[in-house]
Amino acid sequence: MSAISDKYNQLKARGLDLGPPLANEEPAPSGGRVRRYRNGNIYWCSATGAHEVHGGILSLYLAHGGPGANPHTGGRDLGYPASDEEPLSGNAMPHSRFEWGAIYWIPGTGGCVLYGSLYSQYQRESTVGMPITGNVAVAGGQAAYFERGIMFSAGGAPGVDRVLIGKMSGPPTGCPVVVNPTSTPERRFGFVEWRDMKRQYYTALTAWRPSVFTDLLQGRLALAPVGSPLSLISMIPSQVSEFGSTQFIVNIRAILDVPAGTPLDLKDRTLYDLCFKLPNGNPYTLSHHCIYTKSNWDQFGLLHITDLHISGRNDGFRSRLQSLGLADAGKEYSNFQDNLRDFIRYANKLHAQGLADVVLATGDLIDYVAEEPEGARMDNFVRLRQILLGHPHTPGSSVGTELRVPIFVTRGNHDYRLHPYELRADVDLPGDNDKGLNEHSAHNLTESEAVALQGGRTPQFGAGNAEQGVRAIRIDEFDNKYYNFKSLFTPKSSYVVRLGKHRLVVLDTKYDNGLPPQVDLLFLTQLAAGKHIGVLENRDFFPATQKLLNGRGPDSVGCTPDELNMFRNAVVEAGTDGLVIVGLHCPPFHINGGEYPYYQRETLHPTANPALTEAFVAAAKIPGTTWPRTGTPHFKDGDLLDGMDDGFLPHGGQSFIDSCAGVNLPRPVDLVLYGHHHERVEHRVRFNEASSKIEYLNDFYTENPERYYSTTSLIAQPDLPIGSKIEILVVAGASLAAVPTLVRRHSGPGVPVRHSARLDTPPYPEPLSAAANPRDWWNRHRPIFAQTAALGPIDERQRFGTFYKVEPPVQKYRTSFEGEPPPGMFPRGVSLEPTPGPHRDVSFQGFRLVQVKDGAIERMRYITLSELRRNNFTMPWETGRRPFDHFGDIHPTPTPTPPREPPSRPPRTGIPPPVVERPIVRDHRRPG
Repeated sequence: MSAISDKYNQLKARGLDLGPPLANEEPAPSGGRVRRYRNGNIYWCSATGAHEVHGGILSLYLAHGGPGANPHTGGRDLGYPASDEEPLSGNAMPHSRFEWGAIYWIPGTGGCVLYGSLYSQYQRESTVGMPITGNVAVAGGQAAYFERGIMFSAGGAPGVDRVLIGKMSGPPTGCPVVVNPTSTPERRFGFVEWRDMKRQYYTALTAWRPSVFTDLLQGRLALAPVGSPLSLISMIPSQVSEFGSTQFIVNIRAILDVPAGTPLDLKDRTLYDLCFKLPNGNPYTLSHHCIYTKSNWDQFGLLHITDLHISGRNDGFRSRLQSLGLADAGKEYSNFQDNLRDFIRYANKLHAQGLADVVLATGDLIDYVAEEPEGARMDNFVRLRQILLGHPHTPGSSVGTELRVPIFVTRGNHDYRLHPYELRADVDLPGDNDKGLNEHSAHNLTESEAVALQGGRTPQFGAGNAEQGVRAIRIDEFDNKYYNFKSLFTPKSSYVVRLGKHRLVVLDTKYDNGLPPQVDLLFLTQLAAGKHIGVLENRDFFPATQKLLNGRGPDSVGCTPDELNMFRNAVVEAGTDGLVIVGLHCPPFHINGGEYPYYQRETLHPTANPALTEAFVAAAKIPGTTWPRTGTPHFKDGDLLDGMDDGFLPHGGQSFIDSCAGVNLPRPVDLVLYGHHHERVEHRVRFNEASSKIEYLNDFYTENPERYYSTTSLIAQPDLPIGSKIEILVVAGASLAAVPTLVRRHSGPGVPVRHSARLDTPPYPEPLSAAANPRDWWNRHRPIFAQTAALGPIDERQRFGTFYKVEPPVQKYRTSFEGEPPPGMFPRGVSLEPTPGPHRDVSFQGFRLVQVKDGAIERMRYITLSELRRNNFTMPWETGRRPFDHFGDIHPTPTPTPPREPPSRPPRTGIPPPVVERPIVRDHRRPG
């Protein structure tokens, strides 16, 4: 057996069958040997051993002379293979290495053959990305082009003895450049830079060939409208400008122009990709969705989405539920990816009608960075980008709809989290302080369905595996795991976008504030006790974990002084005529408990019963000294930490609020948009100069909903027990002094009565939607702080199973169980008795549309996914203009059918009959 035969057998054992031999082994150039098979060749030489080459890589290898001389260059460019075909580290693209080069099979390029000094330099330089060409004769030398750069060997240039590297940096998908196509200066781009070049090299090169740097780009770069990859608009290299140079070092930037008046010119309100023209004539996209053209920003629409929570496992939950026989759960399951896909289709339609020009995505873009076995080549940031580009999200899946509206993004706390979380878990704290972690509600699943998805298990975390329990909130302190966000979306999470005279300020509120460096029994004891103990006194890692386990939203770190200065400068830049809209993930303030009672509204608080606020602050454990009980439009003033610090910004939050109100600035901002808590809420703040305090007000400022989140009854009222839910409706003409109307609901035979109530409340009397003069309305109301519910997770679960009271409780916190318990979950002697289900509440899962006309925000429309689907993706207020032809692919997701009543059946032994009604609850809305 020869080395070639041995290699053939090894390959076959590994699953690569080259097929039968076509001939015997034969000599090859320079003392090697080769044997040809039906599906590839195996080469051997003493320097490299035996290796296979097959497929398209083999065709390119042979075209370049194989192990012998290249017929075009006369030299042995590649030599013998030094490896079998293998995936390229980090992205799995096939490539084969040879003695002096490599062949890379990059999709869309036809393969790239890299050799000689360019290949040697590429082995040392990884920041330019994957090759998109092989060696190309250009500008009197040899060049190779990469996703993010150019390598150039000058060849005959005297005194230049090394490969020079230029970096190509087109704007990323999540922070595109906004261009006025009628402005000549804005049609000039500097996407290619050569930095830190020795001046002697620069002098020698330009003396040898003055146009060398523009020659390297001549006919190479172009813009293509998204969705029309062949409509290329050539970018013409016109000059080179020097910047930041010294006596010894030169930095230059190549300037590329988009000439006006050509048959293929920039169009208004169009999103473009940056493309590279390959040697074979095909375009290769270097940067997707990177340039948006708009000539006039006096009129535009901004779509606000937040909390997308994209993850790989979401697409598999439905099929798993169906395979478990949970057909109803599979049908009603809320797939976060599907929600984003539906939004993309509708955003494209609004753009085609002239109603939308910008998408602002304020964090929690993904649920966590990667599924457990995945690496950098396919983490959830990559998955999110595939959805935005309309690419298949899994192998073999269909092509989706590509977003045709520019999107600006920033990160939320989940975008920093590395690992998946359990849908349902128990936390065993020291003493009688167990906790339950319930993450299934956001998926519209019951507790028992979540347990079923986890294989019938409920993970328990305690002293023995405490570190595993907090693994889901771990971040990468060394900043290595966020490469795909920085390269695909934006390297700067905080920035300012200039929309004509208006300013869009995007701020990164960062990761969870105060994470434990380690978790041990002493730390768990701290959590149970709710205070610092001994050696942990000075740790700054206690707050986030304590808040999570107490069922409160985690704080995010906040904003740096530099970010706040950038924000204030943008306010000054906007002057008196420009709008200032701010987007961030975590709110600067949030009420403890996440409840928004009707009596805190600006419309009702001046005449509200003071006992209501008194009971509220007591129940929320707020000191309450800055909460006026009645008589004022504002429900709170002064200290932010007095009840407004539940999942907020502990660093820079108060300073940010002051600046939004115009303190020490020439004007207040107009609008602040955020997410994090998965709620629909609107506040405004104002600075009271007499008291030198910020006052907080709450109401339905932009438009009145018909129904709002329910409120807990906290004072004794006739026939309405304390703790009952009060359903809030917004009804024109309702009395300011109305009292709740009792509603008794029976959930089924043998189930106690569930007390709840309905309260008709008056609308906000002057919403933006009814304003005759929007500019005047904003001058009187700004700044508006508008929190948008999640696009991904459902903010109020819309389906529930039967609830059983567990007697005696297995854990102190678990007094009931929802759904059919798996066998063996509860020990002998435990009885399950039907108990009233929670109160059904409203869901605002969806997004906002901010509409600007004549330089003022004319309307803010809240669009829920349920009403969008129910209306077949055509809302009543749309202009009625026909969308462009290429938007005819809008196929709305069918409206889910209402949950069916479970059929009657005989009771199971030892367990009472199930509850007939499917009760709905307003679960605590917690981001993560």
